[in-house]
Amino acid sequence: MHLKTVIFTVVSALTCSSAVVPETETIQEIYDRVTSRPNTNATLHRRGCYERWMDFSNRATHSGFDLQTTGANQNPNGDGWWMHSRSAGTGGNTWSRLRFSDYTFNGHPNAKTHISVVMRGAPDGGKNSNAYLIQTNGKYDLGAAVQDGTKDEIDFSEYYGGSKKATSCLYKSGRTVSGFPKTYPVSDAGNRFYKYEMVLDNAARDLHLFLSVDGQPLNEHIHVQGNSVPDKPMELFAGIWDCSGNNWCPGVFNGDAGMVIKSIWVQGC
Repeated sequence: MHLKTVIFTVVSALTCSSAVVPETETIQEIYDRVTSRPNTNATLHRRGCYERWMDFSNRATHSGFDLQTTGANQNPNGDGWWMHSRSAGTGGNTWSRLRFSDYTFNGHPNAKTHISVVMRGAPDGGKNSNAYLIQTNGKYDLGAAVQDGTKDEIDFSEYYGGSKKATSCLYKSGRTVSGFPKTYPVSDAGNRFYKYEMVLDNAARDLHLFLSVDGQPLNEHIHVQGNSVPDKPMELFAGIWDCSGNNWCPGVFNGDAGMVIKSIWVQGC
């Protein structure tokens, strides 16, 4: 993500319970289990793996997140965790995002990562609603979540309200991977919850990106292999910002726009 940031951080808290899952699973078994998982909150540590399901509906909050904003609101409600962005004409160009600081993904040569985010993007022009992994090098400075031309990054969900499209993008050492960004037609992703998923196998240099809605997979599977797959340790971020004024971000919305995170599921081994 490309942002100019000034960060203010607060930390929320909730204690999670444990749950039992199979010792080993294929990617398909993991996918089938997650798509049918009930609305529970769980943390699992097994054989060096970390797994956590976080349901933000019904005003739930969860530990492990830093709430970052330049003045825009973040708040829970019945739909999920709301993050807001105001445009320059309505009190300043503001953004907000979550940083999941509980776990660093892809942290060793044999690492395996699976992340699922169910979100509704802001439908308004000039707004980018997103979920992504980025190399932070363990830093919490102002540029930790920002692509500076040197970092590995996987943008597995970017929704542009003005174009009614979602994109995914890969950066390897700060350079956009050939063939990206990929674009999906999702005309109602600003009104319905879509599930954006990624499965990364660091040893195999293998990356899968999936898109589904209402439990039904869409024909938008992206598969990337080889040296173009990011291989550095990365952290998870999700949020919204005002990208109006860029030729790749159509539209302007002079008001308070909001995107919603309904749930996040992560597994790192």
